[in-house]
Amino acid sequence: MKKLLYISLALLAIACSKQEIDTVKPTINVMHLSTGDSFNTGADMHIHGVFADETALKSFHIEVGTYIAEEDDMHHEGQDHTHDHKRSSWTWDTTANISGKSHTLHYPNFTIPSTIDTGMYQIVFNCMDSSNNMADKVKVMFYVTQSDSSNNSH
Repeated sequence: MKKLLYISLALLAIACSKQEIDTVKPTINVMHLSTGDSFNTGADMHIHGVFADETALKSFHIEVGTYIAEEDDMHHEGQDHTHDHKRSSWTWDTTANISGKSHTLHYPNFTIPSTIDTGMYQIVFNCMDSSNNMADKVKVMFYVTQSDSSNNSH
């Protein structure tokens, strides 16, 4: 009987010591910004997002810059298209370590440079959880138009 008790306790100890492996990706929810939005040069953009994970977050990365189409975005067999390679590039990015199950990113007055060319730009949001699972990137494409004193930004 004692032998059975020791075996049961050993199995219980082994079962309790096993940790579940986290394979769930964190999520990203972008607010106040949608693909197709338009902003004037020199205007403020509102960047607001929430990163979440069921266990714990580790870091996030945000990159803002000139939109460069991926192969599947622009190259469709039999379709004519042109690329604007003369447009000036603009990039800004930030990476930070974060913790907890949820983190709110809030840049209410992110200023678009007044010196950049008009055209399509993008913001790419990404984050990682404490188990190094990467979220599915969220890409928001927006247009920058020439500043007009009679028309304010978005």
